[in-house]
Amino acid sequence: LKKSSLQTFTAAETEALAGNLMGTPVITMFFDFDNSLAYMSGTSETAAVASGEEDRSSSTASAIIDGGVITASVSETYTYGIEAGIAFLEDGETDEIKLLLVPSNGGTTFFVQGLDSTFSGVCQQI
Repeated sequence: LKKSSLQTFTAAETEALAGNLMGTPVITMFFDFDNSLAYMSGTSETAAVASGEEDRSSSTASAIIDGGVITASVSETYTYGIEAGIAFLEDGETDEIKLLLVPSNGGTTFFVQGLDSTFSGVCQQI
């Protein structure tokens, strides 16, 4: 999944915002529908308009969800859609990601759209 917008920062902005979440996150998801579990990791890519020593571009990978619980139901809002929720713990608190899954290719491919975010992508059966 990728966020629908891309931001590029000047060298000065990148320096000032160091340590803050910025840039383009790229999310990798694995759905285990047999056991109703989801796994998610991500990479945050930061791009700066600079070169050489002034370049503060970076790429940071992290685990986001390790065994979140999937719930799914046929969407009443989106034709042919499946609304899915992934419940997980983050810093001791329960959180949930809401996704729209639209099956394609005989059910082996899903178009994925975040219902509460600007993430979208494709999920392929492996």
